[in-house]
Amino acid sequence: MDPPALKPFIFNSYEVVPLRRTLFRFVICFLAGVVCAGFVPSQSPPVLIVSALVSFSIVCFGWWITHRQHRPFPVSLLMVCFLFAGFLYSQTYDAFHPNLLTPYYQKSIIAYGEVVSASEKRNGKYHYTVLLDHLQAGNEKVSLTDRVEVTDVRTKEQLPAYGTRVELRSILQEPSPARNPGGYDDRKVLARKVTHGRITVRTEAQCVTYGKRFTFYGFLMEPLRQHTEQTIQTLFPSTEADLIGGLVMGFANELPDEWKSAFQSLSLTHLLAASGMNVGLIAGSLFFLLKRLRFPKRLSDAMVICIIVIFVSLAGAGPSVVRAGLMAALAVFGSAHSRKADFFTMVAVAALISVLYLPMVTSDVGFQLSFVTTIGLFLLTPRIASRLPGPRWIRSALAITIAAQIASLPILIYFFNRVSPFSLAANLYAMPLMFVLVPVGFAVIVLGSVHPWLAIPFVGLVRVLVWCLMKPIVWLSNVTAEFTWTIASPPTWGVWLIYLLLLLLLFWRQAAAWLERQFGQYSFRTSGFIPAKRFKGWGSKAAIGTGFLLVLLLAAYLLQPKPLRVTFLDVGQGDSALIETPGGQAILVDGGGTPSFLESDFDPGESIVLPFLRHQGISAIDYLVVTHADEDHVKGLLAVINQVQIRHLIVSGYDDPARVFQQILGKAKEKNIPVYRSLEGVGWPIEPGVFWRFLHPGAIRTGTRSDANANCIVFELSYGRRSFLFTGDIDGEEEPDLFPYLHPVDVLKVAHHGSQHSSTEEFLARSRPQVAVISVGKRNLYHHPSPQTIKNLTVQGATVFRTDQSGAVTITTDGNRLQIETVMGQNKISVP
Repeated sequence: MDPPALKPFIFNSYEVVPLRRTLFRFVICFLAGVVCAGFVPSQSPPVLIVSALVSFSIVCFGWWITHRQHRPFPVSLLMVCFLFAGFLYSQTYDAFHPNLLTPYYQKSIIAYGEVVSASEKRNGKYHYTVLLDHLQAGNEKVSLTDRVEVTDVRTKEQLPAYGTRVELRSILQEPSPARNPGGYDDRKVLARKVTHGRITVRTEAQCVTYGKRFTFYGFLMEPLRQHTEQTIQTLFPSTEADLIGGLVMGFANELPDEWKSAFQSLSLTHLLAASGMNVGLIAGSLFFLLKRLRFPKRLSDAMVICIIVIFVSLAGAGPSVVRAGLMAALAVFGSAHSRKADFFTMVAVAALISVLYLPMVTSDVGFQLSFVTTIGLFLLTPRIASRLPGPRWIRSALAITIAAQIASLPILIYFFNRVSPFSLAANLYAMPLMFVLVPVGFAVIVLGSVHPWLAIPFVGLVRVLVWCLMKPIVWLSNVTAEFTWTIASPPTWGVWLIYLLLLLLLFWRQAAAWLERQFGQYSFRTSGFIPAKRFKGWGSKAAIGTGFLLVLLLAAYLLQPKPLRVTFLDVGQGDSALIETPGGQAILVDGGGTPSFLESDFDPGESIVLPFLRHQGISAIDYLVVTHADEDHVKGLLAVINQVQIRHLIVSGYDDPARVFQQILGKAKEKNIPVYRSLEGVGWPIEPGVFWRFLHPGAIRTGTRSDANANCIVFELSYGRRSFLFTGDIDGEEEPDLFPYLHPVDVLKVAHHGSQHSSTEEFLARSRPQVAVISVGKRNLYHHPSPQTIKNLTVQGATVFRTDQSGAVTITTDGNRLQIETVMGQNKISVP
């Protein structure tokens, strides 16, 4: 008699666990270890080697003990081992990929290396990565292996191709960390790609090519990618070509602001990145075509896997498309060998391969959204579809869209802060069109790559589909713009708490059964844990109680009393501060800006102020205070006034003819924003406990060293026994005008970026600030702040914070104590 078929399993002390599910649990533990490693400083290789040896010895000893006692090794302990293995792997990866470029930052260098990425266009400039092998700084020549990202402002035809050897002559720039709460962290983004420096190329002399190394990607894939991009540009008008390249192939192209804003506001940006939908539609369509053509199954499977690999490479091999490609390839491979693919196994393997290749990918928003949404679709779609009315195909489409929205919502709020109640409708409209547009567009691109004449009969169909997609989406975005919610970024633990609560609400029966199975058979006595009768329903009550506790924690966080918060933003050489009152009002003082003579396209309003407002959950400004018309204070406000509701605008009363200032007044008139002039000595309570008073200007002054500075707004803000003095760019000549109102203050916004023309000794002696904040740019042209100003502040006993050194400075108070926190270094100081 033949023995019965055996299923692989692993024993533990409680249950028999199928191997497939155990693999999923092990990978989750491994990923958790990798994530935990990101919160711990990198350790040296000797420490890691010793830790690994000790851990391995402990595991071997535990296995030996359980083996001698004829007991299985507990799965729970094995999961802990995988948790620690992930931690050690991530730490070891960091240790063997250190930053070797630190000694050469801000130095003029000659670097030699090889281009190892395709060029991408962002913000009008091309970006690509160079792997360096040696570098020269002055008379010092060193051999090293590290990566830099090159920003190339030249034309596409002048860019070096993949695999090209280059000589770079420029200044090596240090990637900047986040300098404002919720701001862009360039250092972290580049670190995910094991890249530690930036170089800007403006002329051919700064980037000289001298040979090319043969690689498979450079020989085959990069030319294919360039040919595909050229084909799309040939078949379609320029703007439509960029959109189709993004929708079908996942190419990173620049779109018109109107289209980009529509995708962002309606949560449709996932359509522009190659993902599981693109891979699934292309692979499914190819399967259908090959089956109709009666290709052998094994040949069809091999062709589909090849197409998946090519598509993933062309799409840039981002985290989401890699995950989709791996899962699709595993499913096809399993089908070719008559094995039913297990969803959780495929997710686990795809995640494990991605993390083993690059551990830092766990912090990438694309990686997080891809895996969380995929798992959410699998778990939620059947449950939602079973509760919806209507035909099956409508229920399925609606359930998939709702499930994707629910699964991705916490991460979208955390990173992007904007949610539209109409995003569900937009996705329901867009998805059916994408099901047609992606395979048809891919087929047209393939035909056009062979010869444009083959694709011309079908180009009109693709353009009609694009028109049907974009016209309603842009219209819906415009008519519903005022209904878009801006939600403050929750803390990281809050995101995990929301997902835990969501899982508990959806699967509380399974959680109750698991709790009863694990703990329901024990009762606590003074003598310890002893077996007792299993209590029926204990698990259900525990699950419901846990969910109730999680809700209480979220409610306690949301309902906690709010302090007065003042954030002095780091906008470079400029000024911008946000005041948030305990009652929820928002006051924005200036918006930074880059002076026109610098000929820079960087806009602090668009890149710093607006992201910060969204990070704080602010969709409307109650008072916008424009202290004066200098561009480093007002130029960034154009973006703010265009995208955020302004309830009141306060100006100094000096009719400055400056172009940007007049544009702001024109926008205010166009949007019916009431404009008020500040009056010396006038003040009022903003809300109970919060009072402000304007101290300057009085009579308008002319003929001064700077009429704009001489007539700028100065005001005092008080809450409880704490006070703040905002001085704009007032000069020393006008400071005596403030003396009748001056008294000791707790926080001083130092005038004119710490210029020698302001903050005189008499002024500081009268105001005697405990804390002084200087808003100033790194390596600015004016050499601000002045050493004399720093000395004057120090003599008065003020603690000085500079945005060029500390990043944004946030000061909170409950009316009694002050707490100061800086972004750089995460310093926290309390002032009693």
